[in-house]
Amino acid sequence: LGKSRLINEVAGKATGFRILKSFRTSLDSFTSFFPLRQIVSAAMIMCAKEVEGGDDIGNEIAAANYLVDQNIFNKTDRVNIGSIVPTVADAQLLSLLSGLNPKARTRSIVDSLMKILKLLQPLIIILEG
Repeated sequence: LGKSRLINEVAGKATGFRILKSFRTSLDSFTSFFPLRQIVSAAMIMCAKEVEGGDDIGNEIAAANYLVDQNIFNKTDRVNIGSIVPTVADAQLLSLLSGLNPKARTRSIVDSLMKILKLLQPLIIILEG
């Protein structure tokens, strides 16, 4: 049907927008949130580069550390984002979220995610599955 081609064409013509795009392979097809993980990881790296104004941030761990150092994230935000991108928070910290009601946990994760997404506006997010 050419959906990917059409999406790429539209994204290519979206001048002035930052674009976060996920993709899926047969290896990650069993992980339903993998495309979201890619988006969140890329958003953290892009946001850290935007705040820093340089290219020294190369991975999500460095980006998360930098965002905490710059007070864009607090440690709770790091744990919240760590529930989507596990490399940025260790298992001990993630265990702190286990007692939260799912609705409150989701709200908290979204609040943390919005802290970086609002700094990347205007933004197009493409989730391909």
